[in-house]
Amino acid sequence: MGKNACALWFILYTLRELLKFVDTHADDKKTPKDLMLAFAKKLLAMDPSDLVRKPTEMFLRTAIRSFPYHNSLLFQTLAKSVAKVEFGQLPTTYMLLLQGLYGVRYVETSRFCATCGISSATKQCPKCKLPYCSADCQRFDWPIHKKCCEAISKRPLPGGDTATYIELNEDKLKDVKIED
Repeated sequence: MGKNACALWFILYTLRELLKFVDTHADDKKTPKDLMLAFAKKLLAMDPSDLVRKPTEMFLRTAIRSFPYHNSLLFQTLAKSVAKVEFGQLPTTYMLLLQGLYGVRYVETSRFCATCGISSATKQCPKCKLPYCSADCQRFDWPIHKKCCEAISKRPLPGGDTATYIELNEDKLKDVKIED
């Protein structure tokens, strides 16, 4: 099983979970589009004290755990890498997954949108520097982000200095590499 099979698995897993969410909330008198947006907002939830978006983290860890080809090298590599990181700590499972699929250099040289994950984020929150690919993604994330922005911008590094979310992520990612 190669990288394409793994990428397709994550797409399939996401679609299955989205359909489950839509089916369980079908009685809410909302359109399917509104339910899909609610699913995305549920995944993006974050508290000011969190280093990572815990629902997204749990979602991706569960997707990796349920990958059907446990004998594949990519699965074993991802499972080992994710197991080394305590839940809720950096680096995120998303970053480890991207490292496994596309390589460490790609992850180190790209800025990923905090909402959709696209690798070409050119905009950022003016206060905490959290990256976004568009004003639409920033607007979508705003109800969640406004609660956490202050905390993100003042997060201390382990040495006691203050750093932005981006600096904190980059600092943690330097030390963690996918095993071969």
